[in-house]
Amino acid sequence: MTRIKDAESWCLFNPKDVPGLSSVYGDEFDELYVDYEADKTISKQKVPAKDLWNAILECQVKTGGPYMVFKDSVNCAL
Repeated sequence: MTRIKDAESWCLFNPKDVPGLSSVYGDEFDELYVDYEADKTISKQKVPAKDLWNAILECQVKTGGPYMVFKDSVNCAL
């Protein structure tokens, strides 16, 4: 949200290139994300954070769900 407010960009990564990023949160996520973002050897696509946020909101409005669902062990049938 800080990057949206500050009109900055957000990087999209291939999850295979950024191990551990999906399993941390808070300050630990911020630190790891910035490290991966600065790494020139990792392929990434920069997009304006506000555009990404608007795309997420548009999808939520179209599907009627006021939430985001992630594929993880909680949401997968065993």
